[in-house]
Amino acid sequence: MPTSTVRRLPFIAAGAVVALIAGLFGGALPAQAAPTLTVNSTADSDPNGACAQPSVTTQSSPATLRNALCVANNLGGSQTVNVPAGTYALSASLGSLLVGTTPGSNITITGQGTPTIVGDGQHQVFLIDPAPVGGVSATLDGLKITGGVDNVYGGGALLGGTSIGSPDSLTVTDSQFSGNRANTVAGNTNPGGAIQFVGGSLTVSNSVFSGNDAGAGSGGAIFYQSVGTSGQALSISGSTFSGNTAAATNATGGAGVAVSDPGGAASLSITGSTFTGNTATAGTGLFRGAALWLDGGALAVTGSTFTGNQNTTGGGAAIGVTAGTLTAQYDRITGNTGVAVANLGGAVTAKRNWWGCAGAPGATNCDTASGAVAATPYLTLTASAAASPITLPTSSTSLTASVLADSDGVAVPVGQLGALTGLTVAWSVSGIASASVSPGSGALTTGQASTTFSSSQPGAATVTAALDQARVTAPVLVYAPPTFTSSTTLTGVIGQAQSSVVTATGYPKPSFALVGTPPTGLSLVDHGDGTAGLIGTPTGPAADYTLTVTASNAAGTATQTIAYTLNQTPAFSSASSAQFAVGAAGSFTVTTTGRPTPTPITLTGTLPAGLSLTDNGDGTATIAGTPAAGTGGVVTVVLRAANGVGSPATQSFTVTVLEAPRITSSAQTNALVGAAFSFTVTTAHAYPVPALTLTGALPAGVAFVDNGDGTATISGTPAGSGGSFPVSLRAASSAGSDVEALNLVVSAAPVITLAPADLTVGDGGTAVFTAAATGFPAPNVQWVRSIDGGGTYAAIPGATSTTLSVAASLAQSGYRYAATFSNPSGTVTTLPATLTVTLTPTITSAAGASFTTGSAGSFTVTTNGSPVPALSTSSTLPAWLRFTDNGDGTATIAGTPIVGAGGTYPIAITAANGSLPDATQPFVLTVLEPSAFTSAPGTTFTAGASSSFTVTTAVGYPATRALSESGTLPTGVRFVDQGDGTAVFTGTPAAGTGGVYTVTVSVANAPAPTASQTFVLTVEEAGAITSPATLPVERGVDVDFTVTTAHAYPAAAGITLTGALPIGLTFTDNGDGTATIAGRTLDPAATSAVTLTAGAASQTLSIVVADVAPVTLPLVPPAPDGALPGVPSSPQAGQTIVLTAGGFAAGSPVTFGIYSSPVVLAVVNADVTGTATATVVIPAGYTGAHSLVAIGTAPDGSTRVLRTDVVLPGGSGGSGGSGTATGTGGSGSTASTGSVGGLADTGSDVAGAGLLALLLLAAGGLLVLRRRGRRAEEA
Repeated sequence: MPTSTVRRLPFIAAGAVVALIAGLFGGALPAQAAPTLTVNSTADSDPNGACAQPSVTTQSSPATLRNALCVANNLGGSQTVNVPAGTYALSASLGSLLVGTTPGSNITITGQGTPTIVGDGQHQVFLIDPAPVGGVSATLDGLKITGGVDNVYGGGALLGGTSIGSPDSLTVTDSQFSGNRANTVAGNTNPGGAIQFVGGSLTVSNSVFSGNDAGAGSGGAIFYQSVGTSGQALSISGSTFSGNTAAATNATGGAGVAVSDPGGAASLSITGSTFTGNTATAGTGLFRGAALWLDGGALAVTGSTFTGNQNTTGGGAAIGVTAGTLTAQYDRITGNTGVAVANLGGAVTAKRNWWGCAGAPGATNCDTASGAVAATPYLTLTASAAASPITLPTSSTSLTASVLADSDGVAVPVGQLGALTGLTVAWSVSGIASASVSPGSGALTTGQASTTFSSSQPGAATVTAALDQARVTAPVLVYAPPTFTSSTTLTGVIGQAQSSVVTATGYPKPSFALVGTPPTGLSLVDHGDGTAGLIGTPTGPAADYTLTVTASNAAGTATQTIAYTLNQTPAFSSASSAQFAVGAAGSFTVTTTGRPTPTPITLTGTLPAGLSLTDNGDGTATIAGTPAAGTGGVVTVVLRAANGVGSPATQSFTVTVLEAPRITSSAQTNALVGAAFSFTVTTAHAYPVPALTLTGALPAGVAFVDNGDGTATISGTPAGSGGSFPVSLRAASSAGSDVEALNLVVSAAPVITLAPADLTVGDGGTAVFTAAATGFPAPNVQWVRSIDGGGTYAAIPGATSTTLSVAASLAQSGYRYAATFSNPSGTVTTLPATLTVTLTPTITSAAGASFTTGSAGSFTVTTNGSPVPALSTSSTLPAWLRFTDNGDGTATIAGTPIVGAGGTYPIAITAANGSLPDATQPFVLTVLEPSAFTSAPGTTFTAGASSSFTVTTAVGYPATRALSESGTLPTGVRFVDQGDGTAVFTGTPAAGTGGVYTVTVSVANAPAPTASQTFVLTVEEAGAITSPATLPVERGVDVDFTVTTAHAYPAAAGITLTGALPIGLTFTDNGDGTATIAGRTLDPAATSAVTLTAGAASQTLSIVVADVAPVTLPLVPPAPDGALPGVPSSPQAGQTIVLTAGGFAAGSPVTFGIYSSPVVLAVVNADVTGTATATVVIPAGYTGAHSLVAIGTAPDGSTRVLRTDVVLPGGSGGSGGSGTATGTGGSGSTASTGSVGGLADTGSDVAGAGLLALLLLAAGGLLVLRRRGRRAEEA
């Protein structure tokens, strides 16, 4: 950064002024010892003139801060100023507080209870060594300084330092600097938002700098620059810099602190301090170091914190170095936006710092650095467990997170870790669901933080310690001794593969071993996952065994005794068959093997009647009984035996029952003469198969044959005339015999007597066919049908009557039907009859529709059928509805429902085309009718009064309806649906809501259309007059007062005034809710009242007319508005002159005076034209440059100054002058004549020095002329 000389010239000018003033009053005063100076007033003033007169060495009463500092300056030497708690607001007209105006001063300003000193928004709060005189020491202790602004030199709160040779020193302790600013005007780039200290020693400790702004300059909080090499130092310790800003201009830096040591000899250090949230604000170009900028010198930064600072220009969000040497150690640099540390041209050693992660700059989650930055070794975080593994029931161990070793493993001194002390280390655990750490977080103390790990469950856990963005882990193993969890009993089966699982808990997972000898065929296999298997195929013998298994891990060994039972599956050992005889008792025993004993033994299937199975409960069962008649034969059943082991045993078992034969064929059969004939003789239940014989005569051509299978055949072609032929049949076997009589009848074939006729019926109708035939015996009939035009015929199941009824469908059209007659003598079939089917009508459209009242509706009825059906209705329709057959198989239902027609209308529809049956449909027409509003579309409420209005609606169809509102209602009013077709606007309109509110109210009775209404809610509200009730008026000064109203609705017709205004003032209603009182009055000082009325509101306005106060002559000649007439071209001391001053408020006092030091010559009231005339005497003894002035109040309320500068010829001096004055002007409360004494003789000719002082004051910019604002604006 360039060497700062910005404050040198104005300081020299100010110093010259101080020296000259001292000379004017007799030269510099010697330093004096004095008691502590104590401030007892928060006012900003200098009641006894100590700030202008170095000779004043006692405090004023009241004792103000400014006066106390000036007295301390005048006393010189070591002085202490005590400042009690309170707020000390500085006046812009008095400027900065000056500290140390004499060489060697040592002034301490001590706050008691943190007093707040508030700048005037135009100047620094403090100027340290303003001359500069050098060798000044100042201490600020326990102060809060805010609101300082400088747009000339920089240093918004404090400007200090001196040039080479006699350095100053400034100590700031336990103080706060906030909201101070520099360069608030465009174009200024001077450094130091809060403090600018150039030349000397600056010490800052335990202080806070927040929200200060250097604008386009450097050093948002502090700008320090050395001057020369002697007595130059910067020390910052234990302090906080937060939220300070400066703008990027490509030449600026240090939004927190900017440091420059061009000579390189200053002692520079920052220790134990915090830089957070300091920001390089938007601008152009590079910005160097948002928190700290070093531009020359050797700066040590130790144990400090840099977080949350922002600089995206690449110049360093935390630190930027452009020259010099930076040594940073044991600092915390994390969470900054942008490159954190930027070496842009110096040397940067940043070893043993914490970068917010577990690595060096640029590592994952670490802040970054650019340029040549030596950052290794760096501070790092480690975590370790006091014990791992731990073995349950021990369930906890302590863990320690530490920053006591750097990345090279070298120990870090605990005393250097102040930047990390108190930071939170967060603990977390994973790997074991039940594991926990307590506490979950803790503060770093002595470089360490600890927690306790706990887990009731075993496993491998990972404990994570988190500090800033660093994450480190420590493993914790929790061991548990083995515990068996599997059953203590196992069962196996001989010959069956076995895989039984043995399980045990424990960590690490246990291994398994079998003690002793297991049953043959079995072994124990360890799976390696905390389980083992008893595996193999046991071969016996079946018995109970005792097995011992061990489970072992690093935590111990467990033993389990297993009771092992070896079973055997069941099997049948008895024969698989038995024989019984019908009518004879018999018995058979079923036997089995197996362990346990199989029971029960059951049977699947059916034994011959008379036989049964009984389970004996001992592994046997008995089949016994007497087979019933008809049970002869062979029966196979399944026997089942179970013992709970494996699958049940089954056996297919055959039961043979012997039984004598029985003939089962018919006792009569028929034959047809001339036709081949065959009859089968059958037997039943016989076992074994019987032999069959016939006794008797058969017809000629017919023979008997035994088939050898329990049947015989009588067959042949009967000859002759037929008849009845009785014979005897016999069946015989080893089990017995049976005899039966058979009658053979020879008869005639059937003959057709009636054939069926062709039929035509409609789809869905019934066709009836009839046929008849003769024969002996009477023939049977069977109807047959052809669906392929007579190609093939098939019997119709169940159609065995001479009459056939067919339910006709279109698919059957063309089918052919015939009747087949048969008897034992033959079969005959009729000629076929053809069935023709026509299509019956159907209605295909929906059975309902919806219309809406007031809207034309139409619905088309559609049909299917051949020929095209005709449509009609038998229902009585309402007058507005019509039903029209369109003649094309469709019909139209149409009409416009009238209001009130909402509901449902049943309509019976018929479609006919001659094919029966006709189609009918019960059709329902639904008429939807929207609801409608029956209440008024608006109402009026009154602000502050509870009101209600009911919205009503008409019933529609459907009848249920819901009301809603959209739009903005006045505060305090709501819309409520009552659920019965009504709703209410209800509530109390809040104050200030007067006006018109238009909303939309809707009523819905879906599916009918929603109806809406625009509703206007008017809120009436009484008005109020809101302007002040007092109008201050100065005589002769312009008045412009506005009467205001609020809240009235409807708005008041106008504002009126009752009563008399002072002469010269007028009242005007502006027609917009305001009125204006304007003009100028010369009425005598008095108070009067008028009444203002706006609608129902009224106000008593008090009008206070007062004399204009005289304007006091300022300390230095004020800037003029014009020349003062009446001053001769060559005036002389002691001369009487007549001065005329115009342009002032009529009747106001005008002060006439003379400078160098202000002396009042006369106070005269202006006349009605604003002109004051005074006859004054120039005081005797005055020589050199002087100014004659007239000062007073202008008609617009501002301060008016007329001034003429003169040079009085020199005199002999030695005696004082005197002067008198008379004046003429207006009348009023101030006298128009007066006389004043001249200046006392000082014994010095001070004309030249006084003029020089005035010129230096003007050059230094120390003259501030405050003008009074317009009185109406103040009101």
